[in-house]
Amino acid sequence: MENQIKIGGTVAGAYGDMERCEGFLELQPDGALAIYPLKGGTFIKLAGCSYLFKGLPRNEIVEGMSNAKASLFFVLREIILKDWVAVVAIFLRFILSRKKFYFGLHLYIAMVYNRTVAKDATLPNQYNQLTREIKRAWYKAVWLEYGVGEFMADFTTRDVIRDVKISKASILSKLMEFVCFFLEYDSAYRFRAQDVLENLNKKKLKTNARKEILRLCDILITREHPKIGMADKWLSLKQVARWVLFSPSLKRVIVNFLNELAIEKVKLDESDWYFCLRRSQYAFRGKSLDERLKEKQRIDDEKGHWRFQLRQHLATGQTEVISLYDENLTRRIADFRAELQPLMAKYGVAASAVAMLVNGEIKAAPAIQNLSTLPKVENMLKI
Repeated sequence: MENQIKIGGTVAGAYGDMERCEGFLELQPDGALAIYPLKGGTFIKLAGCSYLFKGLPRNEIVEGMSNAKASLFFVLREIILKDWVAVVAIFLRFILSRKKFYFGLHLYIAMVYNRTVAKDATLPNQYNQLTREIKRAWYKAVWLEYGVGEFMADFTTRDVIRDVKISKASILSKLMEFVCFFLEYDSAYRFRAQDVLENLNKKKLKTNARKEILRLCDILITREHPKIGMADKWLSLKQVARWVLFSPSLKRVIVNFLNELAIEKVKLDESDWYFCLRRSQYAFRGKSLDERLKEKQRIDDEKGHWRFQLRQHLATGQTEVISLYDENLTRRIADFRAELQPLMAKYGVAASAVAMLVNGEIKAAPAIQNLSTLPKVENMLKI
């Protein structure tokens, strides 16, 4: 069959963080899982959807990142920073031996980097526009501050110990490489990063950088769902930002990075926005979930999107793929019938003829012929 769709697997959470949000990865004609345009990036096609999803989620990478994120952030936030003895010891190391402090921190960051990013086979040009732009702007900011351009240069352990600038540049670059790595593969964080970065006001950044950076943290905090969101993580991020901004050199790096960042390249585009619409834990662009669900329904109607779902038969244990026009079918049918009632009464049209009317099989008044542009009406009404 020429137009037969070949499925290469499921993508959990492709459409959001609610029920039935998995997508079915549609294989390319040559059997490839992803699309790699010459201009860069990695995209996958989900069956029934006209928008391409950025990135190729791989379970082994997502699981590996979970351990790495725990090592970097959870251990620091929940164990080290909550133990005053550890905090005092780290502070004394920083005061008494700055070189040893930065060397130890470099070993810690490099350990995580070497077990995640360094093992990934993704080519630099296969990263998507968001992460490529973040890297570009960050490397320039690091170079402006420390005069170290290529963080992957073959610095020896002795170089890192002797030269604090090399140590700082290497720490910041490896840390950002890891951040970009999980932004590329974890859409929950990627969409949030895009959402907040498009709110960046560079004019305010120049007049009061500290206030503007903390304002961006507040956007993340206030848009998270208070019970099921990640507000606690952004509260911790805001606290870290307060301390980091006391360092003149780190503050300059962050400000230069944000000033260099091309907002048009990192903000949510049309396809990104579509995949944010069924996410209940975060109010993307400040819009409620109900507003976004209506927006998604409108887009699905216009684009003719279809949804697919796995269903397992209890008797046989066999699993099959079934198609759904949308997840709000029952409500939409009820709304559609309610809209028809006054017109049916006015023109004396029986309900059994509605499906034929809207599909042009029966000629009637224009008010009824133009009543609906919804596809597959005869299936929706089940008349």
